[in-house]
Amino acid sequence: MDHDVHQFLPPDDPQELNDLSVAAEYAPIRRRLEEQLIGEFYGGDEQWVRDGVLVGLPDGGVSEGPNRQLSVQRGGHWPPPPVE
Repeated sequence: MDHDVHQFLPPDDPQELNDLSVAAEYAPIRRRLEEQLIGEFYGGDEQWVRDGVLVGLPDGGVSEGPNRQLSVQRGGHWPPPPVE
């Protein structure tokens, strides 16, 4: 199983550079949030939990889809850079 957990304190770390998920003093907060999340699971979501602990799902890998030539439609590609 694979999942990544990150925990930040936005007022003190707005750019989310200091990951508190490994800090012992924040472990109770993380556990409470995980319990709340698990309490909202339904349908197939329960497979993400084992013995009351959030475990995630196996990494399925990444597969590339077809290139539909839409790379300049939005995002960091617009406007196109000037051609010299």
